[in-house]
Formats: sequence, C-alpha cells, structure tokens
Amino acid sequence: MSITPQRLAFRPARNVKELESLFRLRYQGYLESQCASLVTDNQHGFELDVYDHYAHHIGLFQEGHFNAQPIGYLRLVQEHAGPFSDRIEAIASHYDIACPLPEEGPGLPLLSNCPEKSTISEHMNLLRPERNGIVEASRFVFAPEARSGGYTKFFIEAAIARMLYHHRYSGIMLACHPRHAALYRRYGFRQIVDGSQNDYNGLAASILSMQISDIRPALQSKIQDMGLAQQRHDGLLLHPETKAWYASVPASKERLVA
Repeated sequence: MSITPQRLAFRPARNVKELESLFRLRYQGYLESQCASLVTDNQHGFELDVYDHYAHHIGLFQEGHFNAQPIGYLRLVQEHAGPFSDRIEAIASHYDIACPLPEEGPGLPLLSNCPEKSTISEHMNLLRPERNGIVEASRFVFAPEARSGGYTKFFIEAAIARMLYHHRYSGIMLACHPRHAALYRRYGFRQIVDGSQNDYNGLAASILSMQISDIRPALQSKIQDMGLAQQRHDGLLLHPETKAWYASVPASKERLVA
C-alpha cells in the first residue's frame, strides 16, 4: 500500500474491524522493532492484554471512499474502565483467544513493568487528584510505508491535545527508549526516570511526564485548538502533502489549519 494524497484521520477505532486492524498494526510494528521482546509471535498476528480493556485505541487512518486503513496507532491507558471492552471481547471470542479479563485497578503498564516504582508512584500521586486522573501513552507505532511520511509531529501534537484537552487527563506518562526522549522533550515532556538506569522488561526506558503547564509556549495555542476540535468532532484530519490539519466536519465546512 502506498500513501496517496487523500485525507488521513486521527481518531479512535469505530468498530470491531477497525480495532482489530489497529491491533494487527501494533503487533507487527513491535515484532519487527527493537521492542520485539514485548510481544510473542503467534498464529493470530496480534495480541491482547488486560490494559487494552482500560485503554482508548487511536489510529491514524488513511481514508478512501470505501474503507479506512490504519497507518499509525497509539494506546491511551487510563486507570478506570475504557470504552472498548465489548469490542475486545468480541475479537477474542471470534479467534478463540484467552483474553485477560479486566482486573480491579491494574495500574499503568509502565508502573507494573519498571523497577523504579517508588519514584514513578510519587510522581503519579502528584498528578492524580486533578481532573480525570492520569493516562499512559503507549504502543506508538507507524506502518513501514508511513514512517518516512512526516506524520510524527502531527500525531504527537494531536495525541497530546486529545489527552489533555479532549479527555482532560491531569497528566500524561510514557516510557520510551532513552534516545527518543529528546523528541518528546521538544513538546514539553519532563524526564522522571533516566532510561539508562531503568529496566522495562529487559529494555532501557526513560519515563516522561507532561501536564498542560508543561507544553512549550509556542505550541500552547495550537495544541489547545487541536484538543477542542477533537472534543467537538472526536478526531482530526490531515492533508498528507501540505501537513495542514483540520477538524473532521462536513466537507463544505472544512477549515485548513497550518
């Protein structure tokens, strides 16, 4: 599949078929990466875990006249039940997969998998009392044909906007390879745990955090606009060539934003 000059949509999966396609993209992306140890090769071509029940599953979809093909994926894991459990169970049942059942308060993946639990927990406790709790952004992946498309900036900004202004979490947490930490710090993320001293299931992982007040001043207005647009329409559209984003409203009312 090639990326053609049609619109790309940053939004949640809308049905079981789209959700399954996101899981397959996530699985394949990790299986072929340095994070392959986080997944297990299997006949189904995707995996499910307990955190999926607590997550929003967001894709960057290449939309055409007849279907939507995901080329990017991000999981937003929260501390309370998510909106996709029924669809996850339907997928597990269809493929006869032993899907882990939701547990009471499973926590965030990075807290469960990192040894620096006290440092992370203390920071999370500072964030948790406000708004809608905290969220972990995880399993960020692009399809191979999309990795050189220049969509990373839009995807990260749209994701920050969604978490802080649409879902209104009090803070974002994420774990990433130490060499990727600088990318996130450009947007205002702060390092909580040094990746060179932290083991995440055998992988080095920096732990980063962000609140609204941490967003780079030059990006504050743009990210707020992106978040409020998602609050109204539940997604954003991107023109693949110009990289201009616009709210997913009827075509006659679409407004391009540089």
